[in-house]
Amino acid sequence: MAIFYYKAKNSSGKTIEGRIEAHDHFAVAQQLRAEGYMLLAYKEQKRATVGSWARHLLFGHVSSGEKMLFARNLAVMVASGLPLPRALDVLVRQTHSRALRNATVALKEMVQKGQPLNAGMKAYPKIFSSFFCHMVAAGEESGKLEGSLKLIAEQLERKHELYQKVRGALIYPAIVVLAMVGIGIFMLMAIVPSIVSSFADFAVDLPLSTRIIVALSDSLIAHSFVILFVLFLLALLTAWYVRQPRGKKMVDRILLSLPAIGDIVRKANTARMARTLSSLLRSGVTVTRAFEVTAGVLGNVYFRDALKNASVLVGRGDRIASAFLTQGRIFPPLVGEMVEVGEETGRLNDMLLDLAEFFEGEVSAYTKNLSTIIEPVLMIAVGATVAFFAVSMIQPMYSITSGL
Repeated sequence: MAIFYYKAKNSSGKTIEGRIEAHDHFAVAQQLRAEGYMLLAYKEQKRATVGSWARHLLFGHVSSGEKMLFARNLAVMVASGLPLPRALDVLVRQTHSRALRNATVALKEMVQKGQPLNAGMKAYPKIFSSFFCHMVAAGEESGKLEGSLKLIAEQLERKHELYQKVRGALIYPAIVVLAMVGIGIFMLMAIVPSIVSSFADFAVDLPLSTRIIVALSDSLIAHSFVILFVLFLLALLTAWYVRQPRGKKMVDRILLSLPAIGDIVRKANTARMARTLSSLLRSGVTVTRAFEVTAGVLGNVYFRDALKNASVLVGRGDRIASAFLTQGRIFPPLVGEMVEVGEETGRLNDMLLDLAEFFEGEVSAYTKNLSTIIEPVLMIAVGATVAFFAVSMIQPMYSITSGL
């Protein structure tokens, strides 16, 4: 995919300019033609150099918190009657993120030229997600832009809170594991060699466990740079592989199958799905399109595929509840039952919102207890490692003292 700057004109002579992401300029022309415009000129953005890539790492990321404030502040200004270009101009001065500030400047220029706000946002897919753009489009079409922006801000806030809870629950075990690895490397490189030298003086036969530790120590000392390079290379290959469709699917399958983590992943994705779907349907987005957009914002491949299949089933005329009930391996049974009740009573949006709040509460409670669940496992692992090292070092010393 590449970024193209374009200039286009419609049948009434209206000219627009902007940016769009596509495989080539033919795809750009096709997308513009679908919106009723003819491509007049285009220019492909140059590929990023090492310097621009570094600048992107430093300044190109836009956090969920910044997007949430953007949506909430814009909603307040639109609700107060401030014209959209002026509201965007105010946001330019308030925004700290360079990437979001530049995008807001471009949005203001596009709106001043007569383009809808959602069309300008589509030119920045890495900042404004498909969900963001569709919610804004629904708000513009219905004349309730401020309501859509408030829903976006609420959705981003819930997503951020959920992410923080899950990350906070995993910080403690991650620190313990890193500390274990660091202490183990230090002991193998600094302490083991001095102990082993005393064994050599007494010419004692070393047991298997001690020989394993000595071999690890010798390898780390003699080939530390090679080992570091291999580990770095493996990390790069792993990072590349998990970004591929097959690797992403494998990682998501492993996460869902883990005893404690799998429940969190399943409930977190269900909560996000229910809240996103509720927001889109409430804004007037069609059911099939809402399923497609919601699938795009979910992190787990299996949940995305399940929602895409659900979109196909609903498009064929099946009930929404049946689409969830047939995906019982992915979605908890409660989802299908609640959606079925929502369809029967005409309160589907409310039921989806209740589902979102229920599973968000489940994730919150589960993450609070996660440290308690993982702590005994970590203590056993630390104890077993320390015991193995202690026994391996004490056995030869016992042999030496018994032979005196």
